[in-house]
Amino acid sequence: MKLLFTTEIIQRAGKERQMLLLCRELLARGHDVRVLSIYATPLDYLQEYGIAPDRVRVIGDRGKLKKYRRMRDMLKEFAPDIVFAWDPLSALYAVLMRWRLRFSMINGSIQHGIWLWRPYYLFRNLVCRLSPYVVANSHAGLRANRLAPGSRRFVLHNGIEEKFVNRLSAAEVARRRAEWIPGFTENPGTVYVSVANF
Repeated sequence: MKLLFTTEIIQRAGKERQMLLLCRELLARGHDVRVLSIYATPLDYLQEYGIAPDRVRVIGDRGKLKKYRRMRDMLKEFAPDIVFAWDPLSALYAVLMRWRLRFSMINGSIQHGIWLWRPYYLFRNLVCRLSPYVVANSHAGLRANRLAPGSRRFVLHNGIEEKFVNRLSAAEVARRRAEWIPGFTENPGTVYVSVANF
Protein backbone atom coordinates (compact mmCIF):
# COMPACT_ATOMS: atom_id res chain seq x y z
CA MET A 1 0.00 0.00 0.00
CA LYS A 2 1.22 3.50 -0.84
CA LEU A 3 0.21 6.12 1.72
CA LEU A 4 0.84 9.85 1.68
CA PHE A 5 0.54 12.01 4.80
CA THR A 6 0.05 15.72 4.12
CA THR A 7 0.58 18.47 6.66
CA GLU A 8 1.22 22.21 6.82
CA ILE A 9 4.54 21.83 8.63
CA ILE A 10 6.40 19.22 10.64
CA GLN A 11 7.13 20.56 14.11
CA ARG A 12 7.30 19.26 17.67
CA ALA A 13 3.61 19.00 18.49
CA GLY A 14 0.99 16.34 19.17
CA LYS A 15 -0.37 16.11 15.63
CA GLU A 16 3.07 15.65 14.13
CA ARG A 17 4.06 13.08 16.77
CA GLN A 18 0.93 11.09 16.01
CA MET A 19 1.65 11.30 12.28
CA LEU A 20 5.28 10.24 12.64
CA LEU A 21 4.40 7.33 14.95
CA LEU A 22 1.93 6.06 12.36
CA CYS A 23 4.50 6.63 9.61
CA ARG A 24 7.17 4.67 11.46
CA GLU A 25 4.88 1.72 12.21
CA LEU A 26 3.55 1.54 8.64
CA LEU A 27 7.09 1.66 7.22
CA ALA A 28 8.09 -1.16 9.59
CA ARG A 29 5.21 -3.22 8.16
CA GLY A 30 6.50 -2.77 4.61
CA HIS A 31 4.18 -0.03 3.34
CA ASP A 32 5.48 2.77 1.15
CA VAL A 33 4.81 5.94 3.17
CA ARG A 34 5.70 9.51 2.29
CA VAL A 35 5.08 12.85 3.96
CA LEU A 36 4.22 16.01 2.06
CA SER A 37 4.70 19.29 3.94
CA ILE A 38 3.24 22.53 2.59
CA TYR A 39 5.83 24.73 4.30
CA ALA A 40 9.57 24.24 4.69
CA THR A 41 10.29 22.22 7.75
CA PRO A 42 13.34 21.25 9.85
CA LEU A 43 13.87 17.57 9.08
CA ASP A 44 16.00 16.71 12.13
CA TYR A 45 12.77 15.89 14.02
CA LEU A 46 12.25 12.90 11.70
CA GLN A 47 15.45 11.24 12.89
CA GLU A 48 13.97 10.80 16.39
CA TYR A 49 11.45 8.46 14.77
CA GLY A 50 13.89 6.74 12.43
CA ILE A 51 12.30 8.23 9.30
CA ALA A 52 14.69 9.09 6.48
CA PRO A 53 14.55 12.71 5.23
CA ASP A 54 14.04 11.47 1.65
CA ARG A 55 10.56 10.32 2.72
CA VAL A 56 9.54 13.99 2.99
CA ARG A 57 8.77 16.41 0.19
CA VAL A 58 8.15 20.13 0.69
CA ILE A 59 5.84 22.19 -1.53
CA GLY A 60 7.18 25.56 -0.37
CA ASP A 61 5.58 27.69 -3.11
CA ARG A 62 3.69 30.86 -2.29
CA GLY A 63 0.09 31.31 -3.32
CA LYS A 64 -2.75 28.83 -2.93
CA LEU A 65 -2.98 28.01 -6.64
CA LYS A 66 0.76 27.30 -6.92
CA LYS A 67 0.59 25.08 -3.83
CA TYR A 68 -2.37 23.24 -5.33
CA ARG A 69 -0.56 22.63 -8.63
CA ARG A 70 2.63 21.50 -6.91
CA MET A 71 0.72 19.11 -4.64
CA ARG A 72 -1.14 17.75 -7.67
CA ASP A 73 2.16 17.13 -9.50
CA MET A 74 3.64 15.38 -6.46
CA LEU A 75 0.53 13.22 -6.09
CA LYS A 76 0.69 12.24 -9.76
CA GLU A 77 4.35 11.29 -9.33
CA PHE A 78 3.86 9.20 -6.16
CA ALA A 79 0.38 7.84 -7.07
CA PRO A 80 -0.70 6.98 -3.50
CA ASP A 81 -3.54 4.61 -2.68
CA ILE A 82 -4.49 6.74 0.35
CA VAL A 83 -3.91 10.38 1.23
CA PHE A 84 -4.23 11.20 4.94
CA ALA A 85 -4.43 14.99 5.36
CA TRP A 86 -3.48 16.42 8.77
CA ASP A 87 -4.51 20.03 8.06
CA PRO A 88 -7.52 21.71 6.44
CA LEU A 89 -5.70 23.25 3.45
CA SER A 90 -4.10 20.06 2.15
CA ALA A 91 -7.34 18.22 3.01
CA LEU A 92 -9.23 20.59 0.72
CA TYR A 93 -6.68 20.06 -2.03
CA ALA A 94 -6.99 16.28 -1.61
CA VAL A 95 -10.81 16.46 -1.70
CA LEU A 96 -10.61 18.34 -5.01
CA MET A 97 -8.07 15.91 -6.53
CA ARG A 98 -9.21 12.54 -5.26
CA TRP A 99 -11.60 11.57 -8.07
CA ARG A 100 -9.28 12.53 -10.89
CA LEU A 101 -6.14 11.00 -9.36
CA ARG A 102 -8.04 7.98 -7.97
CA PHE A 103 -7.00 7.73 -4.35
CA SER A 104 -8.89 7.31 -1.10
CA MET A 105 -8.78 10.33 1.19
CA ILE A 106 -8.91 10.68 4.98
CA ASN A 107 -9.18 14.04 6.74
CA GLY A 108 -7.33 14.06 10.09
CA SER A 109 -7.40 17.81 10.69
CA ILE A 110 -9.53 17.67 13.89
CA GLN A 111 -6.92 17.64 16.66
CA HIS A 112 -8.89 18.90 19.67
CA GLY A 113 -12.40 19.49 20.95
CA ILE A 114 -12.29 23.28 20.81
CA TRP A 115 -14.72 25.25 18.65
CA LEU A 116 -14.51 28.98 18.01
CA TRP A 117 -16.52 31.04 15.53
CA ARG A 118 -13.48 32.01 13.52
CA PRO A 119 -12.65 31.58 9.82
CA TYR A 120 -10.13 28.77 10.44
CA TYR A 121 -12.64 26.65 12.39
CA LEU A 122 -15.40 27.29 9.86
CA PHE A 123 -13.07 26.37 6.99
CA ARG A 124 -11.94 23.17 8.73
CA ASN A 125 -15.55 22.21 9.43
CA LEU A 126 -16.55 22.73 5.80
CA VAL A 127 -13.62 20.64 4.54
CA CYS A 128 -14.48 17.88 7.04
CA ARG A 129 -18.03 17.79 5.67
CA LEU A 130 -16.68 17.48 2.12
CA SER A 131 -14.21 14.72 3.08
CA PRO A 132 -15.20 11.09 2.55
CA TYR A 133 -13.57 10.01 5.85
CA VAL A 134 -12.77 12.04 8.96
CA VAL A 135 -10.55 10.91 11.82
CA ALA A 136 -10.47 12.94 15.04
CA ASN A 137 -8.24 12.30 18.05
CA SER A 138 -11.19 12.55 20.47
CA HIS A 139 -14.97 12.25 20.56
CA ALA A 140 -14.98 15.85 21.79
CA GLY A 141 -13.40 16.88 18.48
CA LEU A 142 -16.20 15.28 16.49
CA ARG A 143 -18.84 16.84 18.75
CA ALA A 144 -17.25 20.30 18.56
CA ASN A 145 -17.42 20.10 14.77
CA ARG A 146 -20.97 18.72 14.87
CA LEU A 147 -19.98 15.43 13.23
CA ALA A 148 -21.64 12.23 14.40
CA PRO A 149 -19.35 9.22 14.87
CA GLY A 150 -19.99 6.42 12.40
CA SER A 151 -18.42 4.35 9.65
CA ARG A 152 -16.96 7.46 7.97
CA ARG A 153 -16.38 9.65 11.04
CA PHE A 154 -14.35 8.04 13.79
CA VAL A 155 -11.75 8.53 16.53
CA LEU A 156 -8.10 7.52 16.53
CA HIS A 157 -6.69 8.43 19.93
CA ASN A 158 -3.16 9.83 20.18
CA GLY A 159 -0.54 7.12 20.16
CA ILE A 160 1.45 6.50 23.33
CA GLU A 161 5.12 5.74 22.87
CA GLU A 162 6.72 2.94 24.84
CA LYS A 163 8.92 5.42 26.71
CA PHE A 164 5.81 6.87 28.40
CA VAL A 165 4.67 3.57 29.93
CA ASN A 166 4.88 3.72 33.74
CA ARG A 167 7.24 1.01 35.03
CA LEU A 168 7.61 2.34 38.58
CA SER A 169 6.98 0.10 41.55
CA ALA A 170 4.15 0.98 43.97
CA ALA A 171 6.75 2.05 46.56
CA GLU A 172 8.47 4.37 44.07
CA VAL A 173 5.12 5.88 43.04
CA ALA A 174 4.30 6.57 46.71
CA ARG A 175 7.75 8.09 47.30
CA ARG A 176 7.51 10.42 44.29
CA ARG A 177 3.95 11.41 45.13
CA ALA A 178 5.04 12.40 48.63
CA GLU A 179 8.00 14.33 47.21
CA TRP A 180 6.19 16.12 44.36
CA ILE A 181 2.81 16.77 46.03
CA PRO A 182 3.43 18.23 49.50
CA GLY A 183 0.87 17.06 52.04
CA PHE A 184 -0.55 14.24 49.88
CA THR A 185 0.48 11.47 52.29
CA GLU A 186 -1.35 13.11 55.21
CA ASN A 187 -4.34 14.21 53.14
CA PRO A 188 -4.69 12.00 50.01
CA GLY A 189 -7.15 12.94 47.30
CA THR A 190 -7.53 13.60 43.61
CA VAL A 191 -4.76 15.55 41.89
CA TYR A 192 -5.53 17.37 38.62
CA VAL A 193 -2.82 18.04 36.08
CA SER A 194 -3.43 20.33 33.11
CA VAL A 195 -1.78 19.36 29.83
CA ALA A 196 -2.02 21.21 26.49
CA ASN A 197 -5.55 22.52 25.80
CA PHE A 198 -7.11 21.16 28.99
